[in-house]
Amino acid sequence: MHSTRRSNGKNWTVGALLAAGLLLAGGAEAGDRQRDDDRRIRRHPARETDRQCDHHFERHRARRDSRRSKLHAARRYNHELDRRGAMIDGHFDLLAFVAVAAGDFELAWALDRTGDRIEHRYDRRGDHALRHARKRSMRHAHHHRGCGHGFASHRVIVEPARRHHGRRGRHGRH
Repeated sequence: MHSTRRSNGKNWTVGALLAAGLLLAGGAEAGDRQRDDDRRIRRHPARETDRQCDHHFERHRARRDSRRSKLHAARRYNHELDRRGAMIDGHFDLLAFVAVAAGDFELAWALDRTGDRIEHRYDRRGDHALRHARKRSMRHAHHHRGCGHGFASHRVIVEPARRHHGRRGRHGRH
């Protein structure tokens, strides 16, 4: 006959190990957060103290959060369209299998091809939404007008009016 004390001790040991694991995981997550904050402070040491109350930083954070939420929604939409296209293609594959069993191979080929086309269209639509969500906003493009790429790069650069302009008509040494 075995002792009940030993099994209770094992349960306590397992419980203590689980609690220690959860505690260490929480501490590691907090350490990662602190490490990210330290990295941000090291990158901009002079600006970090007044950045917390800076309205420009708040607007930047709001735009970043908006971009993240749009990208997350686009990923969900892409996943949903991929799933729906695969389901429709599966239905057409089942119908093609029935057509093969009946001996009509041309109908089976047409059904299979139709299912593949529908799945491809759904896939392209989801990929387009994802690509569009990853693009930078027009605000970002506005600051890069004269750089020779992206938005409004087709504009003709006029001759510099003053001596301190660069060769492409912008201020400074660009």
